Amino acid sequence: MHAIPFYPCKRHDVSSSQDLFCSMALGMASPFNNYGFAFLLLAASGASAVSSVSTGFHGLQVAVVTGGASDIGYALAKKCLRSGVHVVLSDGHAGRLDSAADALQTEAAAGGCRLERFVADVRREEDMQRLLKCCTNAFGRVDLFFNNAGVIGEPNKGVLDTSLTSWRWVLDTNVMGLLNGMHTFVPAMQAQGTEAHIVNTASGAGVYSQERPTMIPYVALKHCAVVLTHAMRRELESTQSTVIPHLLCPSVVATPPIQTSRHYQAQAQGKEQHELGDMDEVSEAFHRRLHDDGMEPDQVADLVFKAVREKQFLIKPHPELPELEIHWSKRPR
Repeated sequence: MHAIPFYPCKRHDVSSSQDLFCSMALGMASPFNNYGFAFLLLAASGASAVSSVSTGFHGLQVAVVTGGASDIGYALAKKCLRSGVHVVLSDGHAGRLDSAADALQTEAAAGGCRLERFVADVRREEDMQRLLKCCTNAFGRVDLFFNNAGVIGEPNKGVLDTSLTSWRWVLDTNVMGLLNGMHTFVPAMQAQGTEAHIVNTASGAGVYSQERPTMIPYVALKHCAVVLTHAMRRELESTQSTVIPHLLCPSVVATPPIQTSRHYQAQAQGKEQHELGDMDEVSEAFHRRLHDDGMEPDQVADLVFKAVREKQFLIKPHPELPELEIHWSKRPR
């Protein structure tokens, strides 16, 4: 196996009507819509599209991270680079993505890795397909897919006082976005024929019973993410797939998800963020709790990589979750 040169992905803005054309690792425009065929062609040629400079993480050399411009996604990307794994960093916010990618360049250089950036809205299936094409054109493969993008919605709202517009926004991001990632990346990773991993980010709120009347869209749809990931695990195991799934369920993490979500909330409503006004008291209190009591995102990333190494399905950074937890990983097959 010999290394072949990289060609960076062109930056793609989902608001543009122009399509993305990344350079192939072979230096040509990709003619392939069937990603599995592209993988097979690379394998048949004896070529490896990953650089020999990077050592990788237990044989895993290329990662894609959605929601990678901040919070847990940013920490996962940083952990990848520190572990010698090339990264395609993706986010729906172009400005934040550029800032995050620029900040990670030092980590990439230190780890001997390449870092690509790609603007993608996980709610759009075509964006996820372009994201995959960007990665395969640049690196020839995907070994780790962090299906991480998500929004928290409006923490002060319940079932009835959350508008249907807001429900659809959270649903499209936290469920359909997750499914778009699964449907796009899992078949491509399976076609490689080598070990690969998908990590779906859900939440501690998705594995225990809901006692409060607020934050209902987020909690309900994180329960859905847990069920979907559990079902995918059984499906992959039944076919002896080379793709290993993981379910990440963090609880209180020192991140600003409300601030991040407000950008997308405004976008969903066709407004500027400042038009949303000040945060309500419930959101302010939740924001303070995360800041004051939350686990650092880097700690979560460390636990994720430990789980990947050990092929552990359920990743629960906070073992003190309530007793009413659903023990998915212990249920009989």
